[in-house]
Amino acid sequence: MNLAQLRNEDFVAFERDIPTRRTIDRILKDHAVIVNRVMEFDNIEAIKRAVEVGSGLSILPETTVLSEVHGRTLAARDFHEGPFNRTIGIIHRRGKVLSAAAREFLRLLTEA
Repeated sequence: MNLAQLRNEDFVAFERDIPTRRTIDRILKDHAVIVNRVMEFDNIEAIKRAVEVGSGLSILPETTVLSEVHGRTLAARDFHEGPFNRTIGIIHRRGKVLSAAAREFLRLLTEA
């Protein structure tokens, strides 16, 4: 599927202050695609439910829709222009001594 096929489609989006929304907006802008935002939510589950009931399309991380795709309540398509990536961050409490498992987890994340 090409991103251009989303042009003027009803689109269920993340709220404006969510980093994933900013990434999706940038991708759409970079490809000159304007969508018709019909709903905005602050979480993936609400977006998935809105798409399931036919409110519009959305762009979500692939791993978040695997169950619904397997259950055939949602369909997923890859974009020819992709794959797209988003930056994630690691946060932890300042001054807290991390367990060995937490340190190893952080090491694995930062190596990837």
